[in-house]
Order: sequence, then structure tokens, then C-alpha cells
Amino acid sequence: MNINWEMVRGVKRWVFDGRVNGKRKRMYFDKKTDAEAYLKLENQDTSSQQWWLALSHSERSEIMSAFNLSKDEGFSLMAAAQNQAKNEAGVSYLKKMTLQDSVGSMGRDKRCKTKDLDLKPSDYLGSMIMRGIGQQLNHLRQIVSQAVHGIC
Repeated sequence: MNINWEMVRGVKRWVFDGRVNGKRKRMYFDKKTDAEAYLKLENQDTSSQQWWLALSHSERSEIMSAFNLSKDEGFSLMAAAQNQAKNEAGVSYLKKMTLQDSVGSMGRDKRCKTKDLDLKPSDYLGSMIMRGIGQQLNHLRQIVSQAVHGIC
């Protein structure tokens, strides 16, 4: 990338001439200081170019598709990313949990006299017990426990 002067239609003009992202680029300026400022700006922008080139083809196409969709719908891509982060929908917000943590508990297991004495019905399974759908849930619990323990 360099800066030279040329006569264009009888007027001395300053020309930025170089390759940007593998393509030839020529820009004309009236003042040498403007051309030098543009050259300095092009040299500073290499970090974003290197970041973009480091992405895989599928990542680049996904970013472009997301940008076009957000532009068509009337919001920015940054707004969508911030909304996802605010609603805790990202991978960093997912946590590992047991099946009991995810669906709740049916309460104390009456088959065992010493186990889970203080366990109360909670969450989804607890609400089903309170509605009176206990028999179906007991059957479901047996099926799930057999599948979890590999009995089936």
C-alpha cells in the first residue's frame, strides 16, 4: 500500500493504491494528509480482518445470515445477542442437574421407612400428586427408575 500523486484531468491528486483483503483498491484524495490518514486507518483495521479470516466458512455465513435477518426485522444483531444474554439463554447459563431436580419430587417414598423422611412433594411431580394423579405417576416413576438403572 502506498501513496503517490497523479495528474487527473489536469489536477494533481493523491492516490492511495494497494490491496485490501486480496483486492486492489484505489482511492483519490485532494490533499496528501487525507491520503495518509486513510492509509493509517487501513493499517489499523487489520485486527478485524484477521478475526474475520480466522472464522470458518460456516461461521461467516451464519453471521451474515443473522445480520440480514436482524436488518429485515428492524433490530440490530447486538440487540439480539444482548437479549439472549439478558434472558440467560446461553450455554453459560445451563447447569447440570439430576432428573429429580428437573421434574421435582413425589415426596417421601412410603416403601422405605428410613429414607427421605422429610422430603415433600415439589415442582411438576408434586403438583401432579396434589391433583390426585398419584397412581399413574407411581407407574411412571417405576418405568423411569428402571430406565435410569438399566433394568429394561
